[in-house]
Amino acid sequence: MQLKIAGLRCNGCANKIEKKLNALAGINASVSFVQERLMLTLDNEPLFIPAYQLIRDHDYELADISVSFQVNGWTCAGCANKTIKALKQLIGVVDAVANVTAQTLTISYIDGAIKPIKFIETVQQLGYEMNVMVDNQQELSQALALKHQQQNQFELRQLIISCLFTLPLVLPMLVMLFGFTLQLNPWVELGLASVVQFVVGYKFYRGAWVALKNRSSNMDTLVVLGTSAAYLYSCYLLFSLGSAAQGTLYFEASAVVITFISIGKWLERQAKFKTGQVIRELMALRPIEARVLRHQQTKMLPLEQVVLGDRVKIHAGEKIPADGVIVAGASELDESLVTGESLPITKSVDDSVIAGSVNGHGVLTVEVTALGADSSISQIIKLVESAQMTKAPIERLVDKISGYFVPAVLVIALATGLIWLWLGAGFEVALINSVAVLVVACPCALGLATPAAIVVGSGVGAEHGIIIRDPKALEVAAKLSLVAFDKTGTLTVGQPSIDHIKIIAPYEPALLSSLMQQSEHPLAQAIVRHGVEKNHSSLTIDNFKVLAGKGVTATYQQQHLAAGNLELMQSLNITGIEAYQQQSDYSEIYFSVDHQLYSIVFLEDAIRAQSQQAISSLQQTNIDVAMLSGDHGAAANKVASSLGITKVYSRLKPQDKLQQLLDWQNQGLKVAMVGDGINDAPALAQADLGIAMGSGTQVAIASADITLVRDNPLLVAAAIDLAQVTWLKIKQNLFLAFIFNGLAIPLAAAGALSPQLAGLAMALSSVTVLSNALLLKRWKIKEA
Repeated sequence: MQLKIAGLRCNGCANKIEKKLNALAGINASVSFVQERLMLTLDNEPLFIPAYQLIRDHDYELADISVSFQVNGWTCAGCANKTIKALKQLIGVVDAVANVTAQTLTISYIDGAIKPIKFIETVQQLGYEMNVMVDNQQELSQALALKHQQQNQFELRQLIISCLFTLPLVLPMLVMLFGFTLQLNPWVELGLASVVQFVVGYKFYRGAWVALKNRSSNMDTLVVLGTSAAYLYSCYLLFSLGSAAQGTLYFEASAVVITFISIGKWLERQAKFKTGQVIRELMALRPIEARVLRHQQTKMLPLEQVVLGDRVKIHAGEKIPADGVIVAGASELDESLVTGESLPITKSVDDSVIAGSVNGHGVLTVEVTALGADSSISQIIKLVESAQMTKAPIERLVDKISGYFVPAVLVIALATGLIWLWLGAGFEVALINSVAVLVVACPCALGLATPAAIVVGSGVGAEHGIIIRDPKALEVAAKLSLVAFDKTGTLTVGQPSIDHIKIIAPYEPALLSSLMQQSEHPLAQAIVRHGVEKNHSSLTIDNFKVLAGKGVTATYQQQHLAAGNLELMQSLNITGIEAYQQQSDYSEIYFSVDHQLYSIVFLEDAIRAQSQQAISSLQQTNIDVAMLSGDHGAAANKVASSLGITKVYSRLKPQDKLQQLLDWQNQGLKVAMVGDGINDAPALAQADLGIAMGSGTQVAIASADITLVRDNPLLVAAAIDLAQVTWLKIKQNLFLAFIFNGLAIPLAAAGALSPQLAGLAMALSSVTVLSNALLLKRWKIKEA
């Protein structure tokens, strides 16, 4: 479950509620303060109830949204009540309200805890029909931005109030700079400061109270202690001395601190909202309705009601509503927002299309092959969100440091006051310097340093077709020594074609193409395509077996068949192989029947247009490049030499590729592996950084740390560059956060910073870290 959580005041709050949730049996939780999101993994659905209760008990809220449905089949109020009762039993449903007259139902539910399709299924089980109201669904897609806007307006009103009530308090100090004297009535000062302290500052008191209830401390604790000390001391002087206290009060100090920190928090909220912009743009790509062809009629239906196998019609300029295959029509599709490919791509019958792509001038009919969470765009969003919620190793270390930060600051503030008293300074001096220490310390800047950069970096990557699946990739990319490429399907197109076939003994051609139909290897598929072109019949093959790195064997009507490389032929003692062991520059498939060599198929795979540029880009950054191939030496060397790769390793089985990576790692090298096939999965998992091509198998993609949406080798260099730049931003942010606290706290303790300046500095620290992270949005793919 991906849930929106409200009420987090700082990174410490996020870490503490995450720890409490993970203490519950059967629950794994990850909380992001930057995104204000909670990722819950539950062993079973009912475990959501104790998790939700724990969140509520700690005064946090999960965001809920409402969606309206049109219901068919209700005949009375009893039908509506029965429906509402069934819906309220669903986990994640907050409320359900029916309008029997209008036959509508509005359901409020926790966003991310349950999907609207579950409501439709539940109501259908009761014997009624229910459809999502499309207009309402359009509002739903804008709900997040609307909630941010409402919260933004509320905070802005509070800021205006804070500034208006604080300005008169600081006015006497401002006019003094120009040689004028102005003094406010101390009772007026009390009234102005009280509004700022308890109306505008209420959020800080609430945050501190929640932390205290949870037996912890956070940024709010420091702000409340600091400003309350200055405010209450001023109240003590005013009520003790009356009007004689004029000129000795510190009401302006507490008000200015709250105002500056509130401004900082408001700016921080704007920056945090911008960090998640890419994900929201990806979500907005998902259409909400489709033109479905059913029973020789065309209907506009909400996407929730489209099923696999439906045929949908897409007019010119419309978005593709679901992943599918074109069954009629031809057009150019703009996939730039999904894959990062800037140029439109021509598509026709039998070509795959991606949901969210924009149709050009043609009219297409598409058969739906994937919906909802299985669609390409949903998978991309899921991968990016998962990466953003996963903590990098350095972030876990910073979280531990932040956990001790606030208690340490409290001790320093107390020690500051006691030392100043011991040195003979008055109580006022000791108090003000202690307040400055409390106010200037900023655990938020530390907590935001790493996740802010990860969220922006991974979002920018997604825009360009680079999916960073694991944040540890950022750190590894900065230390890479070598990038190893698989050959077939990575540096080459992965669709070999037959150049020529050498017939050694006559045989039925359909035997070979039928044998290869059961193999996914690109060379095998080339032979299958050749068989289709030549109209070879499909024969029934038995006992099919894959011999990794060698080839395949099977039987046909008691005949033993084998197809593969020279090593396979030698291991099977194939007769006639002796005369054909001189290998060419082509990839070769030997075919035998009953241990007799019958033919050799010579294949060639075109090198990708961008491969040369990709290799050059990496070599220009002083990263060594190697090529690992299962092909024989002559064919592998031909590709490598044309690309300028000097380290070539051929005839490698999956375990050989794995061993080669281990050898490099044992030499102290940090190695990245780029691949696309099942045979690359072990090496991708073993590599310090695994990069999978987008057209690769699910096994390869699941083994990788970075996935490239497009089959473009140039994205390898781009992905490494982006990871390195993001890692640099993390280091810059941590430096800024540590240097700020390292300098500001001693200065405040020494009396060099007033509480007002301390509040301003504290507010700016978080904003600086977030702004620095947002500079990543300017990143572009470098031209080699």
